[in-house]
Amino acid sequence: MSNCLFLSVSAQWDAINEMDEYFTPIHTYQVCNVMSPSQNNWLRTDWIPREGARRIYIEVKFTLRDCNSMPGVLGTCKETFNLYYYESDRPAGSAIRENQFIKIDTIAADESFTGVDLGVRRLKLNTEVRSKVSNS
Repeated sequence: MSNCLFLSVSAQWDAINEMDEYFTPIHTYQVCNVMSPSQNNWLRTDWIPREGARRIYIEVKFTLRDCNSMPGVLGTCKETFNLYYYESDRPAGSAIRENQFIKIDTIAADESFTGVDLGVRRLKLNTEVRSKVSNS
């Protein structure tokens, strides 16, 4: 029996507490290196036991800034991210290399925010759900 999963979208992330659209506190992670080319920021969960499930569902809540609202970042600002997984029987820690992950999908925001939205602290929260059938 195999348990799974590392999700990824990890490098210089900041942990931040925010409010969602219902003013409920939520714990978030943020990275904003839009001036640097070749971004490669991974955010990974701890190991998640599958406990016999044949299919897993991943719900991701996120915000993305509108690249057009930031001058001088064309070519370095991204409005999508990739969701990956790694299936394992036990925690693998940080020994997993990037090329061992399997891509599930490229995710884009339905809504993005601008500098004006930041001024009034209105971040547009997107929710995407993906599923994956276990290999074992």
